[in-house]
Amino acid sequence: MSDINKQLDAELKKDWHKVFRINSIIIAVVILLFMLLIAYTTGETIEKEAEVVSFHSQASDTGEVYFIIAKLKSGNILKIKVAREISFKKGDAVILKERNTNLFGFKSYSFFKFKVNNNGV
Repeated sequence: MSDINKQLDAELKKDWHKVFRINSIIIAVVILLFMLLIAYTTGETIEKEAEVVSFHSQASDTGEVYFIIAKLKSGNILKIKVAREISFKKGDAVILKERNTNLFGFKSYSFFKFKVNNNGV
């Protein structure tokens, strides 16, 4: 009887360790993903001025997506998604939001507003 109890105890410990290892790995992965999410979504947001070089639309299954091609003062060319209701001309000045992430310093840009000229237009 003692042998059977020892074997049963060994099997229960083996099963418990297996479940504990699986749960530990799952928890570690969830914590890692959460840390990456926090690091990617937090960061600095600044406004950058750019000039509209061109614009185009791209058809997709859900409809049409509209983009502007903008040139930053640094010379970088960006493709920015915009709403269809906004009308652009080549040479228009726009303000873009540049978001730098804490994780690896990734940069993403989005349209913010038109730049207002000195005369209020």
